[in-house]
This record gives sequence, structure tokens and C-alpha cells, in this order.
Amino acid sequence: AEGFRIQLSENPSEAGATSADLIDQQLPIFRSLHPTFATLLVGANDVNRGISSDAFRVNFTLLLDDMLSVLPTGKPLIVMTIPDFTLTPVGRRANQGRDLKRTLDESNRIIREEASSRSLPVVDFYTLSLDFGLLDIALDGLHPSARGHTTMATTLLRPAVELLVLPEVD
Repeated sequence: AEGFRIQLSENPSEAGATSADLIDQQLPIFRSLHPTFATLLVGANDVNRGISSDAFRVNFTLLLDDMLSVLPTGKPLIVMTIPDFTLTPVGRRANQGRDLKRTLDESNRIIREEASSRSLPVVDFYTLSLDFGLLDIALDGLHPSARGHTTMATTLLRPAVELLVLPEVD
């Protein structure tokens, strides 16, 4: 109805996957699909598992560059910051005795820097997550509910996608 058509060909994401898991298990799937558009949200599990910021940067950089090498020219890749999972019931328990918030902030800084150096759009799910109420969290106490995903998609992701895929109108 809005002049463009998007077909979801694959969502290789897997709960609990780290950036290294994406490289080893999901990037080969991505390559085989020959996509024309993609989004990337990774890092929460790296933060939770104590993966160093240096290791995350290496992995994130490899993911970006490999994904861009597969995608058509024009950089149809949208990068997303990591939502603040420490505000969820499960995230609050995981944060006890650790400074996950500091590591989360560092990972999001890396995401913004690496995306910016490649002129890629960044959708700021982190800031949006600061406004999530408990009703926007799924029953697992960690991930966004259907309502939370809808909020994320309509508030931030959809406008970013439209900028990249809608034909320009004079």
C-alpha cells in the first residue's frame, strides 16, 4: 500500500547467540541467501557473558564488513543499538555484582562508531528501551513482548527502513 514490497527471506537469529556465534553459525546462512537488505542487532549476550569490548569490536567489525560485502551497493544495512536489558526483571538479576551497564554503554559506543565509520544508519533501541514499562516485556522477563516489538518497529525501525527502500519522490 505504501509503494514498496519487502519479503522476509530468513531470520537466522537465535536466542543467546553472541557476536562470535553470529560469525560462526549465522553469517554463512546470511551469505547463502544473497539478501538485498538487512538489519543487525547483536551484543546483549556478549555483554551478559563478559566478552571483552575489544573482542566485541573485532567481531562486530567483521560482521559489518562481511554483511556489506554480500549486500548490494548502497549499504542497505541498518544497525541497531543494544536495548538496556538491565532494566528487565531477568537483566536486573544478572546485573547483581557486575557492572553490565558500563559494558552495555561501551558496546553501544562501539556499535555507533563502527556504523558511523561506514556511513550506516543506526537505530537507537537503547534510548527507546529506557522508556519500556514492565508491560512491554515478554513473559520470559527479558525480551520485548509483542507490544514491545511493535513499539520498536513502528517508532524507530520502520522510518529507517523507509528511508532506505522507498523510492525518492520529488
